[in-house]
Amino acid sequence: LRRAIKMAHEKRHRIQLDLSPRTSRQLERLKNSRDASSLAEVVRKAVDCLDWMKDKKDRGIGILLKYEDGEVRETEFPLL
Repeated sequence: LRRAIKMAHEKRHRIQLDLSPRTSRQLERLKNSRDASSLAEVVRKAVDCLDWMKDKKDRGIGILLKYEDGEVRETEFPLL
């Protein structure tokens, strides 16, 4: 809630993105599956997630995935 209040008072910067149809569908699917109020909210959350993951990688912290069979493995994120 604090973040939402803070964001409401921050100056906004409008950007325009040219997206492929595939990426546009992905954003729309994420918006609907996460009950996001807008595509901008999906993009903000994605940027926050990417920033969090990059911070962990830069600090030498691994990210583990636990699979349905109980196996736990460290994963690589090639975009980082």
